[in-house]
Amino acid sequence: MTTTAPLAASDHAATPTTPAGPPTRTRTRWRVTMMAGLAAAAAVAVVLLAFVWPTVTSSVKDLPVVVVGTEDAANALHRTLTDDGRFDVRDAATQDEARTALTHREAYAAFVVSGSSIEVLTASAASPVVTQLVAQKVGIIGQGLQRDAITAQTGLARTAAQDGAKAAAAGAVVGTLQRVAAAQFPTPASHTGPAWEAFSAQLAGAQQQAAAAKSTATTAAAAVTAAPKPSITITDIAPLSSGDPRGTGLGLLGLPLAMGGMIGGLIVALLISGFGRRIAAAGTYALVGGLVLILIMQPWFGLLQGPFLLNWLAMGLGLFATAMTIVGLESLLGRAGIPVGAILTMFVGNPLSSLASPPEFLPGAWGAIGQWFVPGATGNLLRDLSYFPDASTAHGWLVLACWSVAGVLLAVLGRHRNEETVHLEGADQRAGSSGSRPTVEAEPVTASHGRHAAQV
Repeated sequence: MTTTAPLAASDHAATPTTPAGPPTRTRTRWRVTMMAGLAAAAAVAVVLLAFVWPTVTSSVKDLPVVVVGTEDAANALHRTLTDDGRFDVRDAATQDEARTALTHREAYAAFVVSGSSIEVLTASAASPVVTQLVAQKVGIIGQGLQRDAITAQTGLARTAAQDGAKAAAAGAVVGTLQRVAAAQFPTPASHTGPAWEAFSAQLAGAQQQAAAAKSTATTAAAAVTAAPKPSITITDIAPLSSGDPRGTGLGLLGLPLAMGGMIGGLIVALLISGFGRRIAAAGTYALVGGLVLILIMQPWFGLLQGPFLLNWLAMGLGLFATAMTIVGLESLLGRAGIPVGAILTMFVGNPLSSLASPPEFLPGAWGAIGQWFVPGATGNLLRDLSYFPDASTAHGWLVLACWSVAGVLLAVLGRHRNEETVHLEGADQRAGSSGSRPTVEAEPVTASHGRHAAQV
């Protein structure tokens, strides 16, 4: 009698496993330890430089201002502002043209010269710092005009005094001659003959000189009284709101924008899986977060004004742009993308946003470069919507749209980069004789790495 051995279910015998003991903790090598400490120190230095460097290196320069007037006083004021070295002085034909330059944010101030009067147009909503600088300069100019006016009036007064003294002396000569006439020619009958004719001619000449001197003295005295007195008035054509009279709210807007966008991006990147779900989460965060921030800043604290819906859209788009940038970088680079996005937002975009001071204050082209990052574009877009309805807002909308699209594209690239086809071996054992090996077929499976949804 023969027996047939049962077919083994597997070609390899199962090996029993023993329970693993507690994991052993490997000590970090000293080289890695020291490098970590040095990297942390470098990070602290970078953080300090990011926030201190713009303040330390900033200087007052290239502030565009406008001068209106064709008189000598306007030309003198133009030279004074140019020689100051802090202003980029431009000319305008009319006061309306100068006002347009301010409302379109092409200049920070305008000096309208008319005779001895100067009207200074400012826009404190554009930059309270510049408005204070202009006010200080106006004070210095006013002191100079007052000093010049006093000097000129003193000269006129001196001339008037001299003319008055001459008139008084001429009057005294006339009085003396009249007394002599009364003594020597007391009667009408004595008013004949060569002696009287000579004396009367002398008296008439003295009287004419006295009248002329008196007229000159009167004119000089009138000139002293009518001397033009310089006057300077300051008109703020774009004042800040009553809820933010010093502009500190707008100046501090960059940090909440940067941190708010980063928080949203971190939450979405770390907790949400799936390309579509990530975009939906970032969009929801931007809409709700932007609404909450605008409700706090506009109706509650009064830091903003203007169209509520446009302010909401600008705030939400700024949050979405920052959040999607971090999500896209994390999708493409993995966890390393998160600090990259944080650096771009907090340590580059926020210090260069120029919300507390004008971009002209930063060295070189850094002020203009800062307007191409999300914090600067969002803050200045909200400033224009609130206080400068005539100014063009195309740049701000364009920057935020570009960053938003870039974040979505990075997320798309990260999604396709992480997708790959993995072949897993599935056993399809077929019955056979003489211990033949089973036939193995490959089953294709599509998977993705990271936090994207896997398709199996």
